[in-house]
Amino acid sequence: MSTEGLITVPFSSEDFKSLEASLKYFYTIDKDDFEKMDNLGKSIVCYFLFLYVKNLESQTLPNKQAVDEILSAMQTPNVLQNGIPALIKEVNYSHGHLCRLIKQHTGKKLLDILTEMRMEQAALLLRTTESSLLDIAAMVGYESLSHFISVFEKYYSISPYKYRKNFKTID
Repeated sequence: MSTEGLITVPFSSEDFKSLEASLKYFYTIDKDDFEKMDNLGKSIVCYFLFLYVKNLESQTLPNKQAVDEILSAMQTPNVLQNGIPALIKEVNYSHGHLCRLIKQHTGKKLLDILTEMRMEQAALLLRTTESSLLDIAAMVGYESLSHFISVFEKYYSISPYKYRKNFKTID
């Protein structure tokens, strides 16, 4: 007998007890009652499918610690400057898998989180350094100063120039 394409589902004793309890209705089926026998078969298949999906989800749901490590890696200067390609190299996930993990755990898109982190770092640099806007833009991954200013204004509803003037903490 070939096992190619065979799906295996690990069963716990609780799984067997749950299956037994849910099928008690069918214990009294007359073997000539084809409709009930058909329903019994469908119930068993559905239950096994449920267990398979539950097992699959438990294997693919993001590990909170792994997601926290990814979010931490996103705050490093290398990732802030070089973006998602640098993050992929650092955490060793494919782009698609990384996006799914982050979306599943945070409800946000990977690029949106990276943009938030870049803007928060830019705001910190504007408040605490004398670095030029061009230098700050480069430090947080923007090659174009005009694009950096546009994203910053969209995020904070104020230009980086005005932000620095209003919130600078050093003299």
